[in-house]
Amino acid sequence: MRCHCLAHGRRQCSDLADVFPKECQVVIEALKQVFDHDDEARDQQMSPAKRLAYHQSHSQPIMDELKRWLQKQFDDHLVEPNSSLGKAIFYMQGHWKTRMTVGQCKSKFTHADRKQTEKRYCKGKA
Repeated sequence: MRCHCLAHGRRQCSDLADVFPKECQVVIEALKQVFDHDDEARDQQMSPAKRLAYHQSHSQPIMDELKRWLQKQFDDHLVEPNSSLGKAIFYMQGHWKTRMTVGQCKSKFTHADRKQTEKRYCKGKA
């Protein structure tokens, strides 16, 4: 199973925040909310099934809106596809289905950050 964590997409935008502050803030803030939800689920020691349900109700709407926003950047020609921001957006879109978007995940892999999943299920293997 291929998986990509949300942290990689966030990191790409964090690296570009000085050049594209407004655009990167949209992505960073959306992913921060998802990570906050993951922290809350962990703090409450939710079972994987409860964590999944929690993310589906709390994080999924955020991820759906982020996906629409990313696509709009290209559809409305707001971002040059060959720019560094365009490449970061392409990266996120290209890995969307394999990304650990916890609200979209239908299996036991219910952590926002792949590192948590790897620790638990893959014994650290990527």
